[in-house]
Amino acid sequence: MRKTKAETAKTRERILEAASAQFLSHGITEAGLAQLMRAAGLTHGGFYRHFASKDQLVSEACSQAAQSLASGLKSQIEGKPPDQALPLLVGKYLSRSHRDRPAIGCVLAALGSELARADAKTREAATEGFLGLSRLIAGQLKNVSAKKAEVQSMANRCSHDRCHDSRPYRLGFTNFQFHPSGHAGADT
Repeated sequence: MRKTKAETAKTRERILEAASAQFLSHGITEAGLAQLMRAAGLTHGGFYRHFASKDQLVSEACSQAAQSLASGLKSQIEGKPPDQALPLLVGKYLSRSHRDRPAIGCVLAALGSELARADAKTREAATEGFLGLSRLIAGQLKNVSAKKAEVQSMANRCSHDRCHDSRPYRLGFTNFQFHPSGHAGADT
């Protein structure tokens, strides 16, 4: 008996959630398809009904994990003035609880080195997640222009995660890039 579209979508979502937790806990390369599908309560034979490749799953799981983190943090600070929201935001992100639970933590902190070497679509998803977190932080910075606040929040985030790679990343901002040294800043 064939599944309905709704059942198929629900199964796909279950795979994404399980994959996200497995990737964050064990890393992308360590999480094999059989292990991921088992974590979702399925057999590995059904994987390709939902995803064309593991790369597609990684990209979508990365995107979902980043969005989930940002929306969770945003809900914690909603309605609070920036002078209360920023310390709360930083405190939640840097908390021992967040640090000690990688399966629900920050995809960028957990998988940064693997994401830097992932396919283009996955790097794009990671960059979008990074930008979402940066915008959330930037929105809480007072007395700073929006552009400068966004660049400042990116620099803070990058130094926290120790983002680095052998090549700079362009993030859609003119004159801004991550340098191979791991520092962020304006191009000169």
